[in-house]
Amino acid sequence: MTFYREKTKDYFLLDTSVENVFIHEFMPAAPEKYVKVYLLALMHADLGASLSRHDIARHLGMEEEDVLKAWNYWEKAGVIRKHSHGTDDPFDYDVSFVNLRQQMYRYRLEYLKDESAHRTLAEEHIQITEAIRTRDEEKAVSIMHRHILAQEKAVLNKIHAQEMEEKAKKAAGEAR
Repeated sequence: MTFYREKTKDYFLLDTSVENVFIHEFMPAAPEKYVKVYLLALMHADLGASLSRHDIARHLGMEEEDVLKAWNYWEKAGVIRKHSHGTDDPFDYDVSFVNLRQQMYRYRLEYLKDESAHRTLAEEHIQITEAIRTRDEEKAVSIMHRHILAQEKAVLNKIHAQEMEEKAKKAAGEAR
């Protein structure tokens, strides 16, 4: 037996999935206009549709310059990548959305490989296990929260360090 699901043809009836890491880590500090650009383009990416910067600006009631600034902002934040069409026009590019969950998972694995973190990780796991064993829910939640925040901080520091390294390499390459 084969199963089929009727496809919705009207994109207004579909959903756009936004990663929680984007909402939690990137959206709060971003200018509102830039978030609007990101979300509108993400919706169109899910649909496999293209949209010009002019169309985005017109739809969102903003200047095209703001759309270009938004893409620069998101590229620097590491949530999108620009893919040049190879023309002389620096604004002639496609945008791909980075899979933030996969990126965070990859960096979390790097954190777990870091031997300097092993002792802290082991101690936290022992504390969590003990709190659960003694049915101290409040303590277990507190330790888990601290544990997750420490991992998050380490992952973000790793990403930042990698970005700084890439910028230094790029600057060194441009200096030649």
